[in-house]
Amino acid sequence: MEKYLNQAEHNENFLEKLKEEFPYDFHDWKITVIFYTSLHYIKCFALTKSITLKHHKDTFDKLHSGELSFGSDDGLKKCYFKLYAYSKLSRYSGFLTIEAFDRICMINYTDSTLKLGLIKKFVKGELEKLKKRS
Repeated sequence: MEKYLNQAEHNENFLEKLKEEFPYDFHDWKITVIFYTSLHYIKCFALTKSITLKHHKDTFDKLHSGELSFGSDDGLKKCYFKLYAYSKLSRYSGFLTIEAFDRICMINYTDSTLKLGLIKKFVKGELEKLKKRS
């Protein structure tokens, strides 16, 4: 569990450096970092439920089936799926024009930041509850 939390925090530190050094550029890479940060938080949370997530398909399958659930907050599952879609779009979609691609990525980056915040808050809250029970 700790390794996923450490990797998520490491990714967030990298994201902060990207934001500081390149506030108006590389939104595609920022989105990718955000997606993988969220994935590490979700893997950390899954371990609290004794669930191991091996790859993206495994994560998708367990979220779709309900085997991995965020309780009553189904919106977090939608956040993860949206982050995955944004990340895939930013990595694999061709350019219409560089300007159009940058605008799309900037919009998706802004939304990605909000979604990561929701996932992080939930996971950190769940980890705090576990600590209190121990």
